[in-house]
Amino acid sequence: MPSADIKPFRLTVADQEVQRLNTKLRDTPAPTNDVVPDAGNDSGIPSKWAREMYDYWRDHFAWKTAEAHINSFDHFTAEIEALNIHFVHQQAQHKDAIPLLMVHEWPGSFYEFSEITLLLTNPPAGPQAFHVIAPSIPGFCFSSPPPRRGWIMKDTTRLFHTLMMRLGYEQYAVQAGDWGQFVARELGANPAYAGKHCKFVHLNYCPGSFDPELNDEDLTGREKACRAKGVDWRTRHVGYAVLMRTRPQTVGWMLED
Repeated sequence: MPSADIKPFRLTVADQEVQRLNTKLRDTPAPTNDVVPDAGNDSGIPSKWAREMYDYWRDHFAWKTAEAHINSFDHFTAEIEALNIHFVHQQAQHKDAIPLLMVHEWPGSFYEFSEITLLLTNPPAGPQAFHVIAPSIPGFCFSSPPPRRGWIMKDTTRLFHTLMMRLGYEQYAVQAGDWGQFVARELGANPAYAGKHCKFVHLNYCPGSFDPELNDEDLTGREKACRAKGVDWRTRHVGYAVLMRTRPQTVGWMLED
């Protein structure tokens, strides 16, 4: 790798931490009843689903197996603008491989790309191969948190472009969806990156307005049904998003333990 400050990274969780998790699972009672018996998913996670997940984590989940799979990819960290940025850099053996920056969503992580990474880096004979670069957005997984209030995705875009330059990729493509698409769109539209460096953008999910100004008289029946579905989702299913968007530190502390 061209830059000397890029260092290999390996995930290692101490045995006592795994044991602490197992002890907490044994000591924590699983939910037994729904608050409202016939509410289905309306009140949150159904107790049946929660018990099944609880039983799986307590009796079947093997962290060391998961850790080994995570470490089967090539992990690194790089110091950029005084932040420690984690990323997977899985290189193809093909001479014409295209560098592909893959930016995860929210809530999510680099691990979203675990199943497709090897298909991209080592495809069957014929398809184009790619070098996969999958960084962790600041504040996610093993990357440093944002250094100040007001940090936005344009700042993350700048970091990830710098990372690609540090890796020696003067030209590259980018793939993203959901939150990551803000980075991808900025790379594909900002003259500082687009054309000269970012050559191609692929988006698998590009969020639009939650409440677009549409005239019902101009909509087809299917479009009206889709709009009604969107209103239902916005009304009843965005609790997680509001909490994480407005009180990330509170939910972060809860999930950390």
